[in-house]
Amino acid sequence: MSNDDLDKFRTEWKSELSSKGGPSKSSHNDISTHQPPAQDTHDPSDHAVRIYEQAVEAEQVGQLGDSIDLYRRAFKLDDAVDKRYARYVSHKVAREREEANDNDDGAITHERDDIELNKDGNYVYNFAKTIQTEPDAPKQSSYRLDAIDKLIESLDNTLTLAAENEDEQCPISALPDEIILHIYRNLVQRTDLQTLVRFSHTSKKLLLLSNDNIIWKDLARTHLVAPHQLKPSVRVDELALVKYSGNWRKLWIDTPRVRLDGVYISICRYLRHGESESAWTTFTQLVTFYRYLRFFPDGLVISWLSTDVPTSSVPALNENLRCKGLLHGRWKLRNDSILIDDLKDPDRDIRRVSYVFRMKAKLKSSVHGKHNKIELLEYVSVNREEEEVDIPLKAGRNLTILSLSHLTSAPKTLLLF
Repeated sequence: MSNDDLDKFRTEWKSELSSKGGPSKSSHNDISTHQPPAQDTHDPSDHAVRIYEQAVEAEQVGQLGDSIDLYRRAFKLDDAVDKRYARYVSHKVAREREEANDNDDGAITHERDDIELNKDGNYVYNFAKTIQTEPDAPKQSSYRLDAIDKLIESLDNTLTLAAENEDEQCPISALPDEIILHIYRNLVQRTDLQTLVRFSHTSKKLLLLSNDNIIWKDLARTHLVAPHQLKPSVRVDELALVKYSGNWRKLWIDTPRVRLDGVYISICRYLRHGESESAWTTFTQLVTFYRYLRFFPDGLVISWLSTDVPTSSVPALNENLRCKGLLHGRWKLRNDSILIDDLKDPDRDIRRVSYVFRMKAKLKSSVHGKHNKIELLEYVSVNREEEEVDIPLKAGRNLTILSLSHLTSAPKTLLLF
């Protein structure tokens, strides 16, 4: 095609456009107004924010290793994801408040108390509000069993056992009360109180029988003995008669006692910074280890620091175990204070060791009467010249309970402190 043909085509095209009025400006405006909107930075479906939210949830439940990995992934995607998450939370709370105001029909609403305003007026997440910071249970002197006692007293002694469905048979109903009490006493001798409580909750008659004084008297006389659980000057029979008017069940619940049917365990974690050959990368290791404390009726206590998990450590934790990090000592309980002395290598004579360890702890309960927690207050190294050196306790975890009843060769209950 020659240049004349191109000029002719260009001239005809321009004249055709001018006759139609040219391209409309409104069409450009329509196109611009129908462009997809920018992505909302506060949308919870945003990948980085969603990962950061998962990291916060993992931290709440104590999964520190998972939370660190999730935080790293979130910050790799967006280095300002923490600020975006804070804005997302503030927008979410504002929307919830608007919806609550719109739907308010006079009902009482409960707002979360783990979201609060900071000094700049922005909503921030307060992790401290989600963990336990108050005492676990009321003091023994302020606790009463009046409600339970009144319930048991209101039960009729002529109650009988029957199946839930009338068409079904109830073989246990043929047993006399004396046989059921004998079963209860066997459970107490095995320190299987969980089975006893569950069994008694199946029937009002069984609940009435479970309150029989002879059961709790056997239990208290077996476990609350001097000089370990009680002072040498205290007699449990006198204590039950004078302080509790012969109510052995109330004595068992109110009196502090070290649990001998389990192992107290502390999960400890700390961060250890590693070395890298490259200046662009750094390595941080989350080290997890466990502190085990097991108490025995004769006053022996075993303290063990190990990286082995409880599923493999607890079945082997007995008087014959010998390994690194294991110490034997003597314990006694005075009120709610546990005193542990002469912690040393079990194969060495106390007169030939250069130093021993001493612990002081406080017995606590998540629910009154459980005595399922220990707060380690003091850990001291004492040498032969009676010089004491405090050992810092930086890696301790908050007190919670861990149950590993599926370990048949282990104690029935494992207690985490």
